[in-house]
Amino acid sequence: MVVDGQPSGYYNIYRSLLIFDTSAVSGRVTAGYIALLPKSKHGFTDADKLVVTNGQPTCPHDPFVLTDYNMNNYSGNGGEIAGSEITEFEWANIMLNEIGLSWINVGGTTKLCIRSQNDIDGIEPLLWDCPYITAYTPPRLYLTTSLVTRSFGTIIG
Repeated sequence: MVVDGQPSGYYNIYRSLLIFDTSAVSGRVTAGYIALLPKSKHGFTDADKLVVTNGQPTCPHDPFVLTDYNMNNYSGNGGEIAGSEITEFEWANIMLNEIGLSWINVGGTTKLCIRSQNDIDGIEPLLWDCPYITAYTPPRLYLTTSLVTRSFGTIIG
């Protein structure tokens, strides 16, 4: 899922590479989620799901390079959300599980990738029928630590 910034300010999410500046995070991360604000779902059904995966420490690079989009660079399940839980015009939160929380680089940079289950399963999208979600804003990371709850912006590609 590639995040594509549209002139209108919308973001089409196919395979989304995320880099969060988590240098201000301190303490133990106890909970977290990635928030999306969907405008519309294009071919993305209730049976589909989005999964947070990990390519750290190498991927994705900052700035992004072509090899960052190779799905073989990412693995694991740090949290997921079913298509049925994604509603247009309402915040959709991908809750991070224990694995996902362990990927947060406290005091540094956190690099993640949101992928569709079809992408993970190796089902190639058809150019004219590629499921994606159009979002109003880039994905945001929210974390609760033993000290404070904070929101972090993202570098996307």
